[in-house]
Amino acid sequence: MGLRNTVHSRLSVTHGPSWFHDTSVLRRRELETAQRARDRVIQTGKPVTPGRIVAELSLGFWVGLFANVYDSSIWRTDLYRLFLPLPPRSELHDDLDRLRTLRNRIAHHEPITQRRLLDDYTRVRRVTRSFSPELCAWMEFHSRVLDILAQGPESVERF
Repeated sequence: MGLRNTVHSRLSVTHGPSWFHDTSVLRRRELETAQRARDRVIQTGKPVTPGRIVAELSLGFWVGLFANVYDSSIWRTDLYRLFLPLPPRSELHDDLDRLRTLRNRIAHHEPITQRRLLDDYTRVRRVTRSFSPELCAWMEFHSRVLDILAQGPESVERF
């Protein structure tokens, strides 16, 4: 959510709040994804606003904006400005895609105990800190991940 809102805010500055419908910003696949998100908002009967459309877009959509196909169009013009220290785009995309996979495993109630969970948590903190040190500090303050991991695999299975 933090990444999504940060990216949306940045692209809105350059391309307007409905940048996700702009053919000069996105490729066809992402434009179609944004259109499906708009259609889902319409089905709810609520007013169609950029914020509601943004909320309907999947994590995969946001990760895709850091893929190689967007290197010259939005990474080098806009998105690189969000990160300090500036990571290589390809490494950031890899980190985000690994986190997307982890999130999907958790959301689908699949086992994650075979993963290197400490590495995953370190990756979450590194990426979050690079675009929002405040959000990272909040997350670290409230997180129980390190405590649970310290208890061993049995506690992770109950987590």
